[in-house]
Amino acid sequence: MKKHLFTLFILSISSVSFDTESANVRFHKRIDESCGIEVIKDHGEISFGHRYGHDSLSLKLLANQRDKRLVFRLSYINVEMGAETISHDKIHFKVETPDRFVGNVDYWRQGIEINQEQLDSSKQIRISARVDLNEYQMPAGEVTLNMEWHLDCY
Repeated sequence: MKKHLFTLFILSISSVSFDTESANVRFHKRIDESCGIEVIKDHGEISFGHRYGHDSLSLKLLANQRDKRLVFRLSYINVEMGAETISHDKIHFKVETPDRFVGNVDYWRQGIEINQEQLDSSKQIRISARVDLNEYQMPAGEVTLNMEWHLDCY
């Protein structure tokens, strides 16, 4: 009985053929161009006087075309502080890419051109805000800067 099973096993192996043809296969994925901003940290503290504080906003620039020009700019700002107002020339922002750029609202509305080489591997930037007035010159209450930042890719 064992001999017959062994013979059947050998006959079944010899009847199996192995095909040695190759197969052409590939993986494919189209990566669309991206240009925009992802908010990492959406709040920070305003400093008063001539120094920026350490509590900044964090944004990530989303741009995957190396040969594109990137223009980062302030597209909207609204200052909330009751009946009082602050002139836009008194509001300043510091942007670290890790290079450092500083300017008032008008400067940031025009924007800055950023080379992708100026960004670190995380592509994150930090924005700090200050008002060029001493805190004791400000009326008591809340001061809030509501903003929209924009990234243009050309």
